[in-house]
Amino acid sequence: MLEMLGVGTAAQAVYGAMQEHPDAGVDELAVLTGLDEEQVRAALDELVGLELLRRSRERSGAWVPVPMAVALPGLVRRQEEELAARERAVAAGRAAATRLIAQQVVQQVGPGPAGGRGAGATATTEHLVGADAVQDRLDQLVAGATTEVLSLVPGNAVPEDALRAAKAADTVTLGRGVICRIVYQDAIRNHPPTLAYGRWLAEQGAQVRITAVLPQRLLIADRRAAVVPIDPDKPWAGRVHTDDPGIVHQLVALFENVWAGAAPLEPARPLERGTGLTNVERSLLQLLAAGATDEVTARQLGISTRTVRRIMADLMARLDADSRFEAGIKAAKNGWL
Repeated sequence: MLEMLGVGTAAQAVYGAMQEHPDAGVDELAVLTGLDEEQVRAALDELVGLELLRRSRERSGAWVPVPMAVALPGLVRRQEEELAARERAVAAGRAAATRLIAQQVVQQVGPGPAGGRGAGATATTEHLVGADAVQDRLDQLVAGATTEVLSLVPGNAVPEDALRAAKAADTVTLGRGVICRIVYQDAIRNHPPTLAYGRWLAEQGAQVRITAVLPQRLLIADRRAAVVPIDPDKPWAGRVHTDDPGIVHQLVALFENVWAGAAPLEPARPLERGTGLTNVERSLLQLLAAGATDEVTARQLGISTRTVRRIMADLMARLDADSRFEAGIKAAKNGWL
């Protein structure tokens, strides 16, 4: 059982022998466990590192086993911290892959001249300029979808008139049996109408997830055509509609990468195991630690700069830090980064 808590087989054998023979030295422990002395010393080092041994108060320089009832909570906590660290590493890797795919797609598509096709653009790629042109093309793709619609929706709020219009179209689409998978940002919890709409979609049969950071806005229909911003940081630059198989394939990979790291939309904000942080708080700390400004952080998380500063002030209070620099140091020590 202790293997699940990070205690090796040799360390378990030595720990058990020390419980039964507390005065045994390395040579005797080797005989008792069937290990050689080098393996016993390595096991002792492991047990000390896991805080399963402590210095004896009666014999100078000697080690004695810590009762398992005392040591067990520490072992569990250590495993939780290691698991959280692995989850953060996976999330960071997924985010890096997502950004890379998004950058490659934007480079491949390239901005065409306003109002038409770009010079050198193929017949499968069209530059859309203006909100009406973009919305018309999105409506066409969704109306024509026969199997699946995939969407990434960054930001913390969708205008209520847009939600009303979308509800009618989504009712028809879902009623036709089209599979709809949508990822919103966690920040929609701050906008009740958008949050309610996400929950309504889930009730109608759509698959809805949320995540702290989204790379860009995206819609893919039947894995054959997609609409994507030319530059996610410059919405006024317009969007691109493409049915180029290579580009659409990369955009599907981008969506699936985000989807894998997102969580189902639930009533409560999920807290990260071992830290008590929400997804937004964790991402905010990571962005600020990477040198992002409040403005960039707000844009990435789909929240306002005022909200960024409010969350940061709350985190500083929880960390008992007088400055962001001190908060960063304490957050790292606490395993929050």
